[in-house]
Amino acid sequence: MRRSTAAALAGLVFLGLLLRLLPAARSLYWGADFGEYHRITQGLLAEGQISLDYRGWGSAYPYFPGMHVIQAMGVFAGASPLAAEVLLVPALASVSILFAFLLAVRLTRDDRVGLAAAAFLAVVMPHVYPTAHAIPGALADPLFAAALLGLLRMRDDRRWLLFLVPITAALIVTHHFTTYFLIVAAFFAVLVRIGVRAQQPEASWRREAVYLAFLLTAAFSYWILYATPFQRQIFPQVRFVPWWALLGAFLLAVPLLHALRRLRLRSSRRYTLGYSGRERSTRLFLLGCVGVFGFLTAVILLGIPGTTLLLPPEALVLLAPVLVLFAFSAAGRRPADFARGGIDVSGWFLGFGLSALAGTLIASTVLVPYRHMQYLMWPVAVFAALGMRAVFDVPRMTARRRSVAVAIVAALIVAAIPATFPPRAVMAGHEEGLPPRALNAAVWVSDGTWGLLASDHMGSMAAFGFGGRDAVWDYAPGTLHSDSFVEARADFAAAPYPAGVAPVRFVLLNADIVAGAMLLPWEPAPPLTAGEVGKFSSPPFQKVFDDGYAQVYYLHWSLT
Repeated sequence: MRRSTAAALAGLVFLGLLLRLLPAARSLYWGADFGEYHRITQGLLAEGQISLDYRGWGSAYPYFPGMHVIQAMGVFAGASPLAAEVLLVPALASVSILFAFLLAVRLTRDDRVGLAAAAFLAVVMPHVYPTAHAIPGALADPLFAAALLGLLRMRDDRRWLLFLVPITAALIVTHHFTTYFLIVAAFFAVLVRIGVRAQQPEASWRREAVYLAFLLTAAFSYWILYATPFQRQIFPQVRFVPWWALLGAFLLAVPLLHALRRLRLRSSRRYTLGYSGRERSTRLFLLGCVGVFGFLTAVILLGIPGTTLLLPPEALVLLAPVLVLFAFSAAGRRPADFARGGIDVSGWFLGFGLSALAGTLIASTVLVPYRHMQYLMWPVAVFAALGMRAVFDVPRMTARRRSVAVAIVAALIVAAIPATFPPRAVMAGHEEGLPPRALNAAVWVSDGTWGLLASDHMGSMAAFGFGGRDAVWDYAPGTLHSDSFVEARADFAAAPYPAGVAPVRFVLLNADIVAGAMLLPWEPAPPLTAGEVGKFSSPPFQKVFDDGYAQVYYLHWSLT
């Protein structure tokens, strides 16, 4: 690697790190479930083990301890608990930018393509936003990237199989959703290669079959035999087919691929590679612009697939530079066919896209469509980098034209930065930052209240994670979205929460909840009306805490 390449790569990793740490500069904690993760990590530090007796919203969280172990190791290494919980995981997630470079260079042997892919992943909102959270999915991202690189290297070098085994095991115990995407990537890479009848030694096919069998067996064994809340609550949400039939289909994946390959070898038809010249690449880029801007316009008009969230028109302006970067991928898909392992990247893109479609149609609460964007960014980053080279790299390019091309790409990268953390209005009212003053009420309820507490998701998360109080989360929306106690009496009297059903004893509000009550992540967070807030000012409610930002109300059942 040349010094200039190393310096540019270091700068991109540093840029990605700064962006992923940016929420820590404006919020004490950031993330809709941060309080739950805080409570699990603190329990690990105090007791030396993670308790599986858990009454939080994410009932399966303790069964995936990877992130909590890493945070506890940070504390043991000398970091403060706050720094370990807030900064460590986003910092580790920024390593994914380095893997984007390595992945693209492995495919193309071109440092320019590697730097373009790294720059893309460093700033695009669908990757920066989720990896800036201290959540298992952010820690799992560099593990996922390492596994993708290992899949490409394993085909030629069997020693990489030994590298993949511990990486896969770490991923399985860290994040179930990212593990699912690794399964999809490994399966569809082989499937597409079979479809185009790619040449590959028999020993290489066998290595991939062995790894895929290991990945499927380890993942489903962990999910079914150990993470029992995950198995009981997640799998049954898949509509259209029984979850056990879906399990059977995954277990048949390797035999199915073997049978398809045998059938494909009997056919002499092959996929014909098509070279795109600069003019065709430019047309594909422009067509990609039309496609991505048209898609976002449809999302603004119809809503985000699989949710009831609507984006405002200003999102089109805010995300315009990001969309232009996406559009380059339309020009880079065909050149990927000429890259070593480029067919695999097309397989990843196809698999993730089909999974998003399945999530929209039959399992929107399990295969949440918008959460696919983080993983789609991996093949899109490679395609976009190749598209930039196809559009800007012309024969006998002068130094001046090369400088202009670099300046255009750099300007798009810089222009994409403001979209990394959109304002609350663009996020359908959702605000995932927890200011320091929010902890006053959360800590007060630990000693000043008893029984069940009602709030929105963020308020319940803080009360549960920092105050140790059972909360209703989003299970009883009428406690907030009603104009009178009588109207919502049923929700107050028998509110479901993760550990059962109980009457509400206290209600927690604060300025951010009033500005936008966040319940489910795939629903809007509308502000509370004057009537919805006003019902707490009269019996049977009595204000028992008020620090100017947050208020806690006691529900006098004797007055009802």
